[in-house]
Amino acid sequence: MIDPDSEFYHKELDQLSQRLRALNEDFQKHGMVSDADRAVLDRIQREKDGLEVKLSDAERADEWPSFKEEFGRIWNSFITDLEMLEVRLMDAEMVAERKV
Repeated sequence: MIDPDSEFYHKELDQLSQRLRALNEDFQKHGMVSDADRAVLDRIQREKDGLEVKLSDAERADEWPSFKEEFGRIWNSFITDLEMLEVRLMDAEMVAERKV
């Protein structure tokens, strides 16, 4: 595997932002944001924002090994949580379609 550079991490975080924004909009559009879902979305946003700061710090201080390790750990958590929320949204959409 090619060793990722800062551009790779910026792109990944940008894609996460887009995915998170779309998920937020879809939940609101369907009027189904529970307190638990909101807490997960807010936590993901805070952690993503924190990773962006750490990425910037790693770029300035050239501390890639520790950043890469943390990015991988947190990234896996993001993806798991987002996929869980996306499945909940798809399930809700299917239930809504059946009622029509």
